[in-house]
Amino acid sequence: MEKHIGNRIRERRIELGLTQPQLGEAVGKTKGTVSQWESGLTRPKGETLIQVADKLRVSERWLLYGDSENAAYPKYTDLPRQGENLSVQENRPVYVWDAPEDLPDGEYVIVPRVDVKLSAGTGELVFHEELKDQGNAYRIGWVRQHHLDPKKLITATVKGASMSPTLPDGASVTIDTRHNEVDDGKVYAIGYGDEVKIKRLYKRFDGSLILRSDNPDKTAHPDEIIQGDDLQFIRIIGRYVAHMYDGDI
Repeated sequence: MEKHIGNRIRERRIELGLTQPQLGEAVGKTKGTVSQWESGLTRPKGETLIQVADKLRVSERWLLYGDSENAAYPKYTDLPRQGENLSVQENRPVYVWDAPEDLPDGEYVIVPRVDVKLSAGTGELVFHEELKDQGNAYRIGWVRQHHLDPKKLITATVKGASMSPTLPDGASVTIDTRHNEVDDGKVYAIGYGDEVKIKRLYKRFDGSLILRSDNPDKTAHPDEIIQGDDLQFIRIIGRYVAHMYDGDI
């Protein structure tokens, strides 16, 4: 029998260990509404669909159609979702070093830290000169395991609290510049207008784009919805790979 959206909601909810009341509370709905979704009587739409997909850590398209290639299950390099605990040390393949000669020969790749800015007028991205001896070092084995191209990686510094506590102010973030297509719920470095931002991105069915901060203070850090002609001013620098942070959290 062909599965409908309710089957996928139920299966994914159970995989994550969520109850119907917990899922309902997370998206502002009742247990009864979730039960109706899972029974196929009704289905989430619009913003509710986006919220359900976010809570279940899958793409909206997978919920609707079940396309396996569009499922957004967490991978090793994914950031925690909003509300999850973040262990800075856990699974971080970053080596602490003061100078390149401190690194074991042939075991690490140094990803340079750059100053990313938008050129005035054109909106084109400009990678300013590298900041010497300030990059991140990754084990070569880890880089190969995740099919990364060291030549396409850059490191930049997070400025501001919009992605805190996931990415604190001052965190050193490594970005894969090969990825310039939006995968729902993933974190990207983007240029918008004359600003460079790090945000969690979501595509809507009308073609618009949601720029979401992880900071729980939504009064100070509300969602930004980019639509229509404004989409031409979006430049995707690349997708988050990993980060390091040596400050207080």
